[in-house]
Amino acid sequence: MSEEQPAGLLRRLAIILYDALLLVAVLFLATTPLVFVNHGEAVDYSDPWIAVAAQAYFVGVAYLYFGWFWTQGQTLGMRAWRTHLVDREGRSPTWLRALARFLLSIVSWLPAGLGFWWSLYHPQRAGWHDTGSGTRLVVRARASRLAQATHQPNPKDEKE
Repeated sequence: MSEEQPAGLLRRLAIILYDALLLVAVLFLATTPLVFVNHGEAVDYSDPWIAVAAQAYFVGVAYLYFGWFWTQGQTLGMRAWRTHLVDREGRSPTWLRALARFLLSIVSWLPAGLGFWWSLYHPQRAGWHDTGSGTRLVVRARASRLAQATHQPNPKDEKE
């Protein structure tokens, strides 16, 4: 395996599952201020204005969650699968690219996930949201054990 390879669909789906579990926990915590503002009672979503405002709030929380991790180069799910998000120059994306990726990811899901299935046929395994936002998911090879051993100090040398 060379230095970087494009991430395939199965790896992407595993990352999505991992990150979805974490996002559910974040959204669960994000309900706390809503319940606090409502004096400890559940929020009544029957009012359309409250329902729209709450949905916008939760979408905003999801964007902040993904945007922060994407601008750092990895979500926790990506870290578990040795995958990095980079822009065309190989750097971590900007907040603007993260916003484009977030919005286009929603579009990629809408027609039965077609934007993700597209990666099976794209030469660089890119989905619609990758292409549209100028980002790509890459898998980086693990450092070999020999390379790791050469970078770690020898404890015997420190005692002398």
